[in-house]
Amino acid sequence: MINMKQKLFFLVIAVFLLNEGIYAQIKSQKVSITWGEEIKASRKATLDGIIGFDQTGIYCTRREAGGMFSRSSTYTVEHYDNNMKQTKSVELKLKEGNKDKELEQIIYLKNKIYLFSSFRDKSEKMNFLYMQTLNKNNLNPNNDITEVAEIDYEDFSRYNSGYYGNKITRDSNKILVYNNLPYDKGENEKLSFNVY
Repeated sequence: MINMKQKLFFLVIAVFLLNEGIYAQIKSQKVSITWGEEIKASRKATLDGIIGFDQTGIYCTRREAGGMFSRSSTYTVEHYDNNMKQTKSVELKLKEGNKDKELEQIIYLKNKIYLFSSFRDKSEKMNFLYMQTLNKNNLNPNNDITEVAEIDYEDFSRYNSGYYGNKITRDSNKILVYNNLPYDKGENEKLSFNVY
């Protein structure tokens, strides 16, 4: 048999849940959603991230995971117009000579798209970070590639060769590039910072 405290408890829960349902149905006047066409894509492909937007639409990356016998993922840069219709789609070909580079990040800053890629030179035991812009008209990398950082991992394994990251400043005027340098077990972490 249910006592008075239990009845009161169930009543409070019911009122709370009913109120949540009512407020969840209120339509916002500040948000507008535009649906684009459904895109047929490989089951291995996923939207990797939104790069940025301008008056023509949005830029994003799509990643397709490598298979069991392929070594790495492939990345595609895409543009969607303001009606969410795909207007461009270009697979990124990141190479250093005949070797693949790794995509680190793509950033939209000051109406430009910056691509960061890295290359681990196993023979020299160096890990390089490069930056270049993407052409917004055709989404291909421009020929303005610049080496922005390097990590020497001479006394370390390739699994301890450091890694890169970057952040945009709050005022969106500069990019901070940070390096997590290789270190021995038990040592403090080693970091390096550059601002561009």
